[in-house]
Amino acid sequence: MITYILRALDINGSESFYTGRAGDGWVSVDITNAFTYESLDGARNQGKRFNRNERLHGLWFIAVRSDYRTYDGVEAMNAGLLEA
Repeated sequence: MITYILRALDINGSESFYTGRAGDGWVSVDITNAFTYESLDGARNQGKRFNRNERLHGLWFIAVRSDYRTYDGVEAMNAGLLEA
């Protein structure tokens, strides 16, 4: 089954991932802590909600396949196919 995660980038290009937790642990640099979505639309919609508040937290979220580091998900992301 293909699953999706929310990858976050800050202004310096540092990568983190949405964990699904509340409070300080809501993002993590460890991909193993990433919350997984079964639906690309669900991940995109959550990313869009977070992106509306970018000025508050300084992060931009993109929905990607959870295996994007080993899959051609990076190419798909660059083509805008998985962008939140």
